[in-house]
Amino acid sequence: MKPKLVFTRANHGVMVQRGKFYRVFLTWKSIRELVEVRDLPRVQSWLVDFLADGSCSADLIAQAARKHGYGHDILWRARRTLGVVTRKRKGVRCWKLPELFQ
Repeated sequence: MKPKLVFTRANHGVMVQRGKFYRVFLTWKSIRELVEVRDLPRVQSWLVDFLADGSCSADLIAQAARKHGYGHDILWRARRTLGVVTRKRKGVRCWKLPELFQ
């Protein structure tokens, strides 16, 4: 039997498994992180495609990501996991794919 999660309050839950009750503490941050982990490969793929032509400003990337429905946290997590190189040129933060992708 798969465990079921039943919410009792906004940030507390009860996990029920074969008649046993376990109290689980949940926060909105932990729930959001679970969703982000699920969406991470899609955002990584989008970021690789977006940076395929070369470097781009971080602000422009964040704006394009918002248009695609990707939030700040998942975008930065994708950047870290891909190893995207960040440089500051003329006061503008730019992102570039590492040599591995080129």
